[in-house]
Amino acid sequence: MFQDGTYYGCCACIASVGIGIAPYMAFLRAADGFSVQLYERGTYRTVTPAGKNITFGVDTAYPAGNTVLIRIDTENAETMTLSFRIPSWSLKSSIFVNGDAVPVTPGMTEITREWQTGDTVELQFDLR
Repeated sequence: MFQDGTYYGCCACIASVGIGIAPYMAFLRAADGFSVQLYERGTYRTVTPAGKNITFGVDTAYPAGNTVLIRIDTENAETMTLSFRIPSWSLKSSIFVNGDAVPVTPGMTEITREWQTGDTVELQFDLR
């Protein structure tokens, strides 16, 4: 069920509906933060676990390019977990938070910290 009260059942697998709801699956809200599942260029606005406004700006050409840059704009600094999907075939992926490298775990990489406006996450995928 979506925040606006609409929902899709098993028919969501129909291509026209599935593609239409893809943006709703890019940033999935979790109890402690967000799980980033799709790396599509765009602006994603939602609320944090504490109910504050947050915007994720995504700049990428992925999968044509190997880099995804995510900029965070939040109403208030907040400690939460951002989890990033790392494809198992991307053997040497890198993640940088505000320019600092963080360890990468294939499958999902979780980063828990206080996030604030201006923070950036850069993902670099091994596309070979």
